[in-house]
Amino acid sequence: MVSALAVLLAGCGGRSAGDLYDAEATRNCLQNRPEYVGPLPADAGTAPTRTVLYVSAVRRDAAEGTERVDLFFDGPADETVSQLQTPSLFFYPDVATARRRYRAQVARLDDSLRKMFGIGRNVGIRWERPDVPQQLRAIVRGCLRP
Repeated sequence: MVSALAVLLAGCGGRSAGDLYDAEATRNCLQNRPEYVGPLPADAGTAPTRTVLYVSAVRRDAAEGTERVDLFFDGPADETVSQLQTPSLFFYPDVATARRRYRAQVARLDDSLRKMFGIGRNVGIRWERPDVPQQLRAIVRGCLRP
């Protein structure tokens, strides 16, 4: 009875560490996507013939307590994908910190610029442009993993 009560009380008060998104697991998912072609290039060179995805290594920022993964989408020159779509994912140690940082980022922005930021659990997403195509947003969101 006491152990059952302890389990119920532990469930109150927020998400457990298992519910938080993980930078390494998310990066692995992105690397398993058919669009993935390698690490971030120093120079993108010529436009590819299909939509491609480059993914950085997970970088840690001890000062802010975050892990960061940067992405670069590229595509044929006649598509909007070719216009530098570079979202960054910021993995915070907890949901409260992620929400606080998100609110600080969007507090003074008008509605059109708020589309450049997203949040999910403990992840903040900065889309470098407010008009990132939904297909690219879906790839990123679909790979957020605990």
